[in-house]
Amino acid sequence: MNWALADQAMVSGVNFLTGILLARYLGLEEYGRFTLAWMTVLLCNSFQQAGIIAPMMSIGPKQKKEDGPSYYGTLFIHQLLWSSTCFFALWFAGWVSSLVFPDWNTGSIALPLAAALFSWQFQDFIRRYFFVTDELGHAFFNDAISYLGQVFLLFFLFRIMPLNTPKVLWLISGTSAIAIIAGLLKIGSISTTRSMFNEISKKHWDFSKWMIASAMMQWISGNFYLVIAGSILGPVAVGGVKAAQNIIGVTHVLFQAMENFAPSRAAKELAKGGMAAMSAYLRKLTLVGASATTAVALIAFSIPTILLSLLYGPESGEYAYVLRWFCLVYIFSFLSMPVSSGLRALEKTKPLFYSVFFVGVFSLVSAYPLIHYFKLHGLMAGLLSVRVGIALYLYQSLNRSLLKE
Repeated sequence: MNWALADQAMVSGVNFLTGILLARYLGLEEYGRFTLAWMTVLLCNSFQQAGIIAPMMSIGPKQKKEDGPSYYGTLFIHQLLWSSTCFFALWFAGWVSSLVFPDWNTGSIALPLAAALFSWQFQDFIRRYFFVTDELGHAFFNDAISYLGQVFLLFFLFRIMPLNTPKVLWLISGTSAIAIIAGLLKIGSISTTRSMFNEISKKHWDFSKWMIASAMMQWISGNFYLVIAGSILGPVAVGGVKAAQNIIGVTHVLFQAMENFAPSRAAKELAKGGMAAMSAYLRKLTLVGASATTAVALIAFSIPTILLSLLYGPESGEYAYVLRWFCLVYIFSFLSMPVSSGLRALEKTKPLFYSVFFVGVFSLVSAYPLIHYFKLHGLMAGLLSVRVGIALYLYQSLNRSLLKE
């Protein structure tokens, strides 16, 4: 857990600094353009998380030692196929959209965005592999290459030359690619056979079919509001919202660290001590995590204008109310995470789909009227409703599953 927290502190710290650098040096409008482009990466990554990472985090720890090479070898093939498919699909989509909608200027970012997606996804897979196989030191140093290299190069280049979205994407692609090479040199023996590939692929599909279906709805529930905000209010508003989110995003240290160890640990507790052991672990995790998240939220809620002005400049202070909204959003975002880990450990992923399906439909229906009539207040009210709905539904689902067992 210490390695997981140290690693995520570094990753989230770099993401925090990267957000500040991009917002300050690109300006809120170009930062909003970068944010809207990066949403396509997050969409593809949500499917990767659902179909490859999530089952690996919960099923991987249960593998016998002799089955490990075949299991992880199959997953490496899954990851290569998925990242390659995403690369060509995103590149082609960017090229086509540049012809159909030339005003969007997507042609200049199509290739660097596709390259950044491929490298970033594959590096994320390698780091998760190291976490599942308890090689946490390798995970830490692999992330150091990718993320620390990224922020150092950004800081250096911003000081000596003007950068734009395509150049930033190429930089992200480059540092992730270097980390991939370093990670491959540290990976142990892996292999697979046709029969093992088919067996593992089927097991992963049974685990993740509901999570894959929910990935799209989850992306909609979390990002559709920003897409609509960009179309109605413009990229400057999107840049301001993301700038505010970056501040409370310091809690990602905890969130992502939990994603690295909580599902695996919950599965191990379940295998070792049964339902009681897993439930006790999840209660402890919720208490500690909720206390930490609330403490950060209270600080940000108390001095939003000071924090925004200090990090981004005086003009960003007008988004102080957005930061206060995010404080509430992130508290409920955390509360759903331990519950989700419990459901994944039980391999009951259908509730994960239903939770985001309902709020995804709500997002599709409500985003335009909320933002059209209430501007950014409407956007934030929608995001808060989504997180409250997910947390409540998953809590009830886990309780029902525990009672049945």
